[in-house]
Amino acid sequence: MTGWGWREAVHSDYADAVLAKIKLSFMSGQPWEDTFPIRSKDGRTYLWFLSRALPIRGDDGKIIRWFGTNTDITERLKADEQRVLLINELGSRIRWPPCRRHSCVVAARRSRRA
Repeated sequence: MTGWGWREAVHSDYADAVLAKIKLSFMSGQPWEDTFPIRSKDGRTYLWFLSRALPIRGDDGKIIRWFGTNTDITERLKADEQRVLLINELGSRIRWPPCRRHSCVVAARRSRRA
């Protein structure tokens, strides 16, 4: 990863951990996967990416190169966050946990008598 300029693109809060994790994968030959923010093309904002790399091995089993992908997951993370907010809001608006069956039946019978 030296010379690719990747470090300037990765958010500084995550760069060291990302480098350590991918170096470990390169040394062990194990697949790599990580999620971290990468600077967007506007140069001011960061987008979240799921990054993966798999070793490609030759006939002798030795790694000859790595194949990697970066997938922008920013919108998915925003949707997940909105879903959690909605669930929390709904939870605060309804009585939770729901009443026990017996107490609901008793309440229903009382309301019919009135």
